[in-house]
Amino acid sequence: MCLGAEKEQGTPLPFPMKVQDSAHIAQIDYDEHNQVLTVAFLNGSVYAYQPVPSVVAGEIARAESKGKSLHRYVIGNPNIKATKL
Repeated sequence: MCLGAEKEQGTPLPFPMKVQDSAHIAQIDYDEHNQVLTVAFLNGSVYAYQPVPSVVAGEIARAESKGKSLHRYVIGNPNIKATKL
């Protein structure tokens, strides 16, 4: 997995964020301390993904397509557990 540079020291990640122009995602939030990425989908379902490193959360936040980035780095990753909330 090749990701961009990690966040700069002391630069907060832009969460929670409402996602504009997404066919599936309404909002994304991230708990850096517990490495939990929470995603609210437009269909009403909400999932928590853990552990998601801050570099991955940052990559998703900066991605033009949040959905493609979420699928690329999180969904289907055998090391990340998805929990329906």
